[in-house]
Amino acid sequence: MVYCDGQKIGESVEKKQSQGNKIKVKVLTGTHQIFCSLWAKYDGKWEERTTANDYSFDWNYTKKMDIKKGKNTLKIIFDVEGLSVTEN
Repeated sequence: MVYCDGQKIGESVEKKQSQGNKIKVKVLTGTHQIFCSLWAKYDGKWEERTTANDYSFDWNYTKKMDIKKGKNTLKIIFDVEGLSVTEN
C-alpha cells in the first residue's frame, strides 16, 4: 500500500512474496509524507505486516519527499529473508 499525507493513493497487484512487484502513483508537486507498507493475506484476510500483527518485523517505510514537476522515483526493497526495508 502507498499513502501520501495519510491518504491511500495506491496498492500493488497480489503476488507471492518471492516475486518482485512495482506500483506507480500520481502525487501533486510539493512536499509530502510518503508511507509504504507491506501486506499479507492470512486466513483469507489482508493484514499489514507489523509486529503488532505478530510479524517479526515492521514492514513499512516513511519518507518526506519534495515532489517536483516531472518524474520522481522512490524505489524501496522489502527484503523478507534479510528482514530489512531499504531505499535503493
